[in-house]
Amino acid sequence: AAISMSGVAQMSIEGEVNHADGSIDMVTVQIYENGKILRTIAANKRGKYELVFPYGHEYFLVYRRPYMIPVKIAVKTDKPEGLQSNVTVSVPLNMELFKRYRGLDISAYKNPIGTVKSDGTGENSFAFFPDMKVLSDVKKVNDESIRRMNAGEDPIDSDEVIIGIVEFPKKSEEISEKIEDATNISSSG
Repeated sequence: AAISMSGVAQMSIEGEVNHADGSIDMVTVQIYENGKILRTIAANKRGKYELVFPYGHEYFLVYRRPYMIPVKIAVKTDKPEGLQSNVTVSVPLNMELFKRYRGLDISAYKNPIGTVKSDGTGENSFAFFPDMKVLSDVKKVNDESIRRMNAGEDPIDSDEVIIGIVEFPKKSEEISEKIEDATNISSSG
């Protein structure tokens, strides 16, 4: 973890998001606290990103990209004992994303693959601690994703499945007619 001196004590996470050994664009990272999205940041065209957090909070980060499986990590910014108050600790964290395919069970990804947290003391104390159980489950999904990619299958975006189920009326007139029908039924009863 790199250390930089600044007026405010904080922890930063920086790295690059990759796919199949190459950097990727169009990546966003959503930051959640207490179940609500605080903000969404975009990585640059080479997938590089930097996030800065105040101490004393717990977050979830969700790395997203169209046609790829979102990855979740936990972040706990409890300030370690003995850390100077004006120090920013930087944690390097590169993330790899995998393509999403129809019928691919991605439930393993509901859990964070690990936690960025302090191991207690000292200036280099923040690090990424992987959750080996989740990573082992996730690896099976990733292997299947790679297999399908190599077989030339087309990935799906997360919303495609939903759009297939819900039929959208073609024009706004159809929508207003349906609303009128519904109103007539309720008033006649």
